[in-house]
Amino acid sequence: MIRGAWEILLDILFPPICLVCEAPLEESEKLRFLCDDCFAKVQFHTSLICPICGSRLAENKKICHKAVQFRLAAATTYSNEITKHLIWMLKYSRKTVAARPLADFVAIYFRTLPIRDKEYAILPLPLYAARERTRGFNQSERIAHYLGLELKLPVYENILVKIRDTAPQAETKNRDERLRNVQNSFAVRNNEQIFKKDILLIDDVFTSGSTAREAVRTLREAGSGSVTVLVVAKA
Repeated sequence: MIRGAWEILLDILFPPICLVCEAPLEESEKLRFLCDDCFAKVQFHTSLICPICGSRLAENKKICHKAVQFRLAAATTYSNEITKHLIWMLKYSRKTVAARPLADFVAIYFRTLPIRDKEYAILPLPLYAARERTRGFNQSERIAHYLGLELKLPVYENILVKIRDTAPQAETKNRDERLRNVQNSFAVRNNEQIFKKDILLIDDVFTSGSTAREAVRTLREAGSGSVTVLVVAKA
């Protein structure tokens, strides 16, 4: 009762507003921190995606690049203005509450996929420790936290770790340089916790895929089961 009264008082003093358009939120919109009008502007993908050529993998069937070690599952596209705004708020304005609607996007999309019925472990893509200290948090961990609650799946932090500080991939010149930049930059601790387990590897944006490929290679060599790279958006 006390908590309910306190929340009412907070709503009066600081009315909750949409993270994107700053419109006052209705009761049904508060948990997402996003108004229905802004949410309606997000267009979701409906299938898995080949991480090499971007082809749709209808019914989870690989019709191209069959040797790739993982499937890409991207909820939406980075060109969507609502999605891009929320990702920028999270990563660069440090508004960690933006992780909640982004996790909702991923959960809504994931529930439409033909792979949704497996027992997965959720792993966030890690940052190098010094970089995470500078930022104050890992955006992938924040998204993974809310996603785990939404999908009722375990989230394993500090299993996959970044052991080498790499240059931002955007600063590399070509594919070969991107691959060299991230080579041997990850390690797995407590291999037994992921042994033969199917993994959802969580990140905010999938761009060239070089970082994801190296992380997946590390997980598979450590004995994991299948890996699906599950992201908010594909660039």
